[in-house]
Amino acid sequence: QRIADERRHREQYQCDAGGAELPAHHVENRRRHGHDHDPAGRPGHQPRLDPCQAYAPADVVVGMGSSALRALAIGRPVVVQGEQGFSEICEPGTLPTFLRQGFYGVGDNPIGAERLARQLETLLCDAHRREALGRFGRSLVAERFSLKRAVGRQLAIYESVLGQPACRS
Repeated sequence: QRIADERRHREQYQCDAGGAELPAHHVENRRRHGHDHDPAGRPGHQPRLDPCQAYAPADVVVGMGSSALRALAIGRPVVVQGEQGFSEICEPGTLPTFLRQGFYGVGDNPIGAERLARQLETLLCDAHRREALGRFGRSLVAERFSLKRAVGRQLAIYESVLGQPACRS
């Protein structure tokens, strides 16, 4: 709330398929303003957004797992969030942690909300750092998580297996 009081910002929430439905008053408000079109007429339907559309307007994305990677892929700085107050800015110094445990974490700090607020405030106040982290994230995803790299790794496994003598029973 402190950041909201001090800065003009817009929050956007996106949940994956199977996520909780919107509260009824949100559904009705969206319908009233023409934001909830579904040809089948399902109440509360939200069309899936292309991640670029969902994350592109953000100055900073708070997410975990594939959501964090999607945001990094389009050059947005990310605060990785997890359970029990875990939050950490994805940057060169924290990358080894994320490569070891995934883009998620479990905190041991009871003041997680305050920590997250400080991290967001730090990033929101520093456009140059956000730009640098965006470039870092885009490069990280292109180098480590691209389809080309995944295919190369898979082919290396196949070649290794095919290069071994056949098992005889």
